[in-house]
Amino acid sequence: LHWRLLMAAGLTWTGDAMELSVMAFVIPALKEEWSIPQAALDLFSSALFVGMLVGALAWGSFSDAFGRRAGWLVTTTLTAVAGLVSAVAPNWQTFILARLLVGVGLAGTNIGFALSSELLARDARGTQLMLFELFFVGGSVLEVMLAWLVLPRSGWRSVLALSTLPL
Repeated sequence: LHWRLLMAAGLTWTGDAMELSVMAFVIPALKEEWSIPQAALDLFSSALFVGMLVGALAWGSFSDAFGRRAGWLVTTTLTAVAGLVSAVAPNWQTFILARLLVGVGLAGTNIGFALSSELLARDARGTQLMLFELFFVGGSVLEVMLAWLVLPRSGWRSVLALSTLPL
């Protein structure tokens, strides 16, 4: 049970890292495709973090009321669905809204860490939580690989869609 929990919550952490860094790679392609004004490009970078601020205000209370498992599942699902919506967004305005919702979800994906720390066996908790953190590093590396291998061949939409897979 503990290794399954570690893997499930860890994959969420991988997806978290990927969603946090994907915009650095796709903004140049978006600018070119949609002829986006600079002010809108600035919104692309900040929408995720505005969403995280909004989500951070809500997810702790939600998890206290409905449980950590429910909070983790809802935030992970919201992040994945909004990430997929951003991959198919028909225009930059819809894209910004989707990335805002990704941020709302991302603000709560760390609930998986809290859930893991509560449920893992005491004698293995330190080691397993340290391993948990490696999932974030892995997500950062995977995102760079996607940008390098997929972006030039299949475009930004594919990169965004593939970035949601760990979630």
